[in-house]
Amino acid sequence: MIDTFLAKVTYVADMTYDAQGHLKTPATITLEVYDAKNSTAATPLTLTNGEDAYPYAVGDYVLLNAFTLPTNDSKVSGAVAYTGTEGTDYYGEIVAKAESFTGAQSVIYWNNEQHNVAGTVYDDAVKFVLDEAGNSTGNRTWFLDQYGNLIGNVEIAAATSYGVINSIWWVGNTADGSGVAKANVTYVDGTTAVLDISTLIYNGAAAENRNTTYIAKGGKLSHNTAALKVMSGDTYSTAPTSYFYIDDYIDQNARADKTGAQILNDDMFQFSTQTDGTVKAVEVSGAGTAAAYKNLHSENLAIYKDTQITSGLVANSNTVYLIRSGDDTTASPYTFKSVTGFDKIDRYQNDEVDYVMSDDFAKYVFIKADPTESKVTSVFFYAGEQASFNNETGVWTTPGYLDGEKTAIYAVGWNNSNVNTIIDTATGRGNANTIYSVALSNGYLDKDYTSAWVYTSTDPIRAASVNGVTYPLAAAYMNRNDVKVLTIQGFSSDTFEGNVYTHNDAKYSVVSNADFASKINSEFTNLGDKVIYLAYISGSGEYSGSILHANIVDRATTADELREISAVKPNGTVTAASSQSFKDITISNWDVTYTDGLTSGSTATVKTVNIEWYKLNEAGTEYNVKVVDTNAPFIAGNSYKFVATVELTGSNADDFTFADGANVYTGYVNNVQ
Repeated sequence: MIDTFLAKVTYVADMTYDAQGHLKTPATITLEVYDAKNSTAATPLTLTNGEDAYPYAVGDYVLLNAFTLPTNDSKVSGAVAYTGTEGTDYYGEIVAKAESFTGAQSVIYWNNEQHNVAGTVYDDAVKFVLDEAGNSTGNRTWFLDQYGNLIGNVEIAAATSYGVINSIWWVGNTADGSGVAKANVTYVDGTTAVLDISTLIYNGAAAENRNTTYIAKGGKLSHNTAALKVMSGDTYSTAPTSYFYIDDYIDQNARADKTGAQILNDDMFQFSTQTDGTVKAVEVSGAGTAAAYKNLHSENLAIYKDTQITSGLVANSNTVYLIRSGDDTTASPYTFKSVTGFDKIDRYQNDEVDYVMSDDFAKYVFIKADPTESKVTSVFFYAGEQASFNNETGVWTTPGYLDGEKTAIYAVGWNNSNVNTIIDTATGRGNANTIYSVALSNGYLDKDYTSAWVYTSTDPIRAASVNGVTYPLAAAYMNRNDVKVLTIQGFSSDTFEGNVYTHNDAKYSVVSNADFASKINSEFTNLGDKVIYLAYISGSGEYSGSILHANIVDRATTADELREISAVKPNGTVTAASSQSFKDITISNWDVTYTDGLTSGSTATVKTVNIEWYKLNEAGTEYNVKVVDTNAPFIAGNSYKFVATVELTGSNADDFTFADGANVYTGYVNNVQ
């Protein structure tokens, strides 16, 4: 007997051909056929279709015409006869994809072979077997056969997606006292949404064995404002009174999460839409051993570009990666990007990685580690330019040359000790033309540990260590044999000929080809007047003696090389007596404050070149009456203002320059005696 059955597609494969173009394997489809009355069990059936591909996808429900067992007669139909007496399958043919609709039972019938769905009465097909609705009045997905009869129903397939919860807050329903957690989320494809979360299942620490074995709490949510409760759950329990608590305010939940559940921006979740439109959020965690969540994994591992297998994570060109970057600070907030394909990502350091498996491959992966390349040891040449501090972001920007490239490096915090190593934070300037070894993470100096050092070593560059973490050499020095950094005081006998710089018989080559290109800032000219700061390959090999990068600076004073005087003031108090005239007062001793300068250590000498005197106006409110006759004496009991102008003097005068107005000082002489 041939009957029509409802079946679910579980496997589809296209035909394949051999090298000569002959059919090697036919198009194949595997179905689960619902043929056992009063049971959700299914009979597997595999069909082939030669060179014609099946137009169905895994998860589709189809109508199948198939033989029933030989024991059936013309009046009684049973299960599908899926194996013949000679070991071959009986006839089976897919009619079409089953038409479906959503609805709830309006009236429950008993033994009537009918169902009333959304007010419409439908006859049941002979093979109405799959009945997940039962006596429920909730919404279900219903399937029709080719004649318009009901042939089965299933729970509404939850719309499932994956992503990260960025922030969360509680919204109560004043009408009935219920509530949900509103959440801003970023999906793995990089899009964002606001969800109503009614259930949240996460792995807590300690007793719940985080990231080892998946333990599913009930996921119940409740409102709480107590500091020790927010963003944490009750002690793990299977009891129905175990809750996860959320405050009304985003900021409070964010603060509490750092010592509580630690899930915001930190873990991937599975989001499943429920029948009431709310969402169930399940943390992607564990070792994939829990029956309900066997595809959810979390491991500590490194991620490698172009590598298919990393520990238990097997990726391919279809794997979608959600990658977090930033430090969760105002200066460097978390950001997320989506990348598809294991050949399109960077290499990432060892850290917790959440991933979802599908058909033996990772479908989605959440990475929060820094890229391996982001932590590097570099050479920074500070040329004396003005650094700046952004009060809004809290970030220092220090311009200079990093591994030969004109750029800037960054640091978080006004009092960052690494910034103080390079510049004076009060002025934003430091010692011009100085080489530093810097350990950078995404271009930033560390905010807590030393990561900048004045470069004085004559040994080859080596990877730095910051708080026990090794920062690999920057790409400029990778695979180069022993790179050294030198400061060379040029001689008049130095030469630069045919792209070779010669100093004291040592030779350094300037190279430019597809594999290697020296980065030269300025020119190898007038070498007797220059200081050359260079990094070169000191080891043997093809590029031995080649310059990686060089900064060439005039030894003669230039604007960037001068010590800049930011202020002058008398060394001590300027006094006057009534027995003196205005012209008798000179200032011979001065204090000088620098903001920048050479490393030579020379000291500025200044002298007074002019003093103007002012006395109070008749109202006694302002010193704006200029003393014209400087031969006149001071008047006892009066006070005066003076404006002194100074200039540089002595053999070191060429080492300095004044900031705007810094060579003028205003002072007062009070209550002349």
